[in-house]
Amino acid sequence: MANIKQYRIEIKDSGKQQEANIFIREGEEVDGALPKEITVRRVMYPAGDLNKKEVLVDRFIRKLESNGFKKEV
Repeated sequence: MANIKQYRIEIKDSGKQQEANIFIREGEEVDGALPKEITVRRVMYPAGDLNKKEVLVDRFIRKLESNGFKKEV
């Protein structure tokens, strides 16, 4: 059984706003079944505002990675 620590980002662009959803899977793979995926962060920020993206999304991703999470392939 393999221990899974993965994250996935989904970004939706609606013109003026961007919505970022961050999902994780954490736990053991049992008989080929992956752990349940859960939403850990959902934020909206103005499109093109790189400072807000850095604060709301990128820092959170760095925290996940420092806790052993890898980006889902």
